Amino acid sequence: SEIGSLLNGIEAYIEEHPEEALKVLESVNREELTTRKLKAKHALLYSIALDKNYIDVTTDSIIAPAVRYYENHGTAKDKLLTYYYNGVISLNAGDTERAMENYVEAERYVGECGDKKAIAILYKAKMAIYSDLYEHDKAILQGKLAAQYFLDDCDTLRYINTINDITAQYDLLDDSLS
Repeated sequence: SEIGSLLNGIEAYIEEHPEEALKVLESVNREELTTRKLKAKHALLYSIALDKNYIDVTTDSIIAPAVRYYENHGTAKDKLLTYYYNGVISLNAGDTERAMENYVEAERYVGECGDKKAIAILYKAKMAIYSDLYEHDKAILQGKLAAQYFLDDCDTLRYINTINDITAQYDLLDDSLS
């Protein structure tokens, strides 16, 4: 369908042009989203676009159609991203425990998901939570996973930033040798 093609097109450029993606997603006539699949895709992309534009959403009302649909349908990448962004929303609302539950659910799809960047940002988010909880060993483990996926994705800047974050964790442990 035309709306399906539009959503697929947005998915292709949302990382590089999140402002444009958000504008287009906001202009979509919701009545054209005639299937649960289209509603879920729109909900997920809209949640991603809001986050990438630094608009912190604190309720799951926007992403809820994606969560319901991708529970039993869709690709591993769709599921991973849905649970990841649902976790981001929980974190925005100050519910760290629920955020981690979503991240752990998202992690179930790592083995089937071919999107290295999505996997890396998931592990980086888990690293941040463990760091906030002063569980530095767990933060380091998640950081190493994130760094490897960023490296595999040829994202040098995020790789170096993650290595820097791992170094900070070792510093908090007074482990200068590592």
